Amino acid sequence: MVDGLIVWGVTQAAGKSSLLQYLALNWAEKEPRNRAFSPLPLLIELRIYARDKAENKCKNFLEFFHQGNLFCHLNQHSLDDKLKKGQVIALFDGLDEVFDPQLRKVLKLTPIAI
Repeated sequence: MVDGLIVWGVTQAAGKSSLLQYLALNWAEKEPRNRAFSPLPLLIELRIYARDKAENKCKNFLEFFHQGNLFCHLNQHSLDDKLKKGQVIALFDGLDEVFDPQLRKVLKLTPIAI
């Protein structure tokens, strides 16, 4: 099991987003009984998170998934519990699309905090 992995690239169109989407889709296509043995992938598009945060729609990632601008909302307490148990893999995408320098600096440290 991998404790953490960062796919960091400078080149656009290198396939970073495709890789993250593949990982999330691969989990979603598993039989429901087999998903229980794999961590829940959370594909976090940082530009959407940054916009929602700037508009005060959320204060953190838990609130973002609970009430943010998403097609699927997750219960904040349930998600927090899964995070603490190591049952979630956070897939952050699009740091280069976050233009607020202060938020970008914070987001660079976020994977370490999670």
